[in-house]
Amino acid sequence: ALIAALPQAPTRLINVGGTNDMTLGTAPATVGAAYQAMLTTQRGLLPSCKIYAQGILPRVGYTSQRLLYNAEIEAAVTALAEANIAYLNTDGVIDPTAGVDTREGLHPNASGYAKIEAWRVPLL
Repeated sequence: ALIAALPQAPTRLINVGGTNDMTLGTAPATVGAAYQAMLTTQRGLLPSCKIYAQGILPRVGYTSQRLLYNAEIEAAVTALAEANIAYLNTDGVIDPTAGVDTREGLHPNASGYAKIEAWRVPLL
């Protein structure tokens, strides 16, 4: 319903998700399956849109878990084998150290947002 209410269909869509699932301990495979279902739904609603599945950004205390979740998100994209659905690898995009690119090891600060923007724009 939300997409139908837009004055025009978007040409690009960036999905940013998974951090809360990771924090809550949702199984990586569950997140991957949900991501694949979401991407499939989006493709059906937006047949000509370029869809991006952004990996989870670096986070203090979650290095190994993040890799598992991002592998599932990337696998969801790969399984769809769709040229206009792409995975955005977030490895090294920001330094999650509090005060560097995040406020407290999770949420980006001004520096973090600037780095995310500088990284993302050329990919789109």
